[in-house]
Amino acid sequence: MGRRTTREAAVKILFQFEFQKEDIEEQLEYFLNDEEFTKNVEKDYLIDVVRGVLANKETIDTWIKKDLNEDWSISRIARIDLSILRVCLYEYKIKAEIPLKIVANEAVEIAKKYGTNSSANFVNGLLGGISTHFNEEDKLSGENIIYGEE
Repeated sequence: MGRRTTREAAVKILFQFEFQKEDIEEQLEYFLNDEEFTKNVEKDYLIDVVRGVLANKETIDTWIKKDLNEDWSISRIARIDLSILRVCLYEYKIKAEIPLKIVANEAVEIAKKYGTNSSANFVNGLLGGISTHFNEEDKLSGENIIYGEE
């Protein structure tokens, strides 16, 4: 069981939720019961990340929007890239357990695997810009944040 596999699973689930927004809990349960899908996944961590991203999507999207060019909106971002960014920012800023360098590297690798030819560069560039707004002391204190485990 590895965190990268778990992150990839979270990205896949969140990507699907972009297109099928109804019965999210039912869909999550379906994924969790699929033995092939969850074979090498840390299920508790997967649930935490998926629920945490969904609960904090507005906050995470605000961070992403701050670094988009004026002529871009969040709706122009490829859904897979957006799912990758959301997982990365949830892990870094909200869970606040993993350094940005690690989650950003994982995000770029996942983008290479699942995104378009330009996804890895886009994700890397956007995370680089977003990271200038944060520093190690700036990790969220937990106020107004909803954790996926709850």
